[in-house]
Amino acid sequence: MNIKFFEVRDNATCMPVMCTKLSGQDSWLVHRSGFGVDRDYVFYQPLNGSRTEYDLFNWGDRTRQISHRYIEENWDKLQNEDVVDVRFILKETDAPCKSDYNF
Repeated sequence: MNIKFFEVRDNATCMPVMCTKLSGQDSWLVHRSGFGVDRDYVFYQPLNGSRTEYDLFNWGDRTRQISHRYIEENWDKLQNEDVVDVRFILKETDAPCKSDYNF
């Protein structure tokens, strides 16, 4: 199990997200819950809400769906607290936006 936090950005959106990567190998309880051992699962939880999803297709908006997919596909390349910019992923901008973190 591995946990990372991300700053998800989109049009008029700055959403803090906590993601947890689980494998069926992590615990027999994960497997017992119905998750197979043949793949990893990224649980995606916006910190401003109580909903958590592992299936990106359950999100009803582009921001969460696109950023969830990107995080799943690039987990090993992403660092804790990286910016995940949906506009940049979709090639709507030439560069990813900067973090709001100003310290």
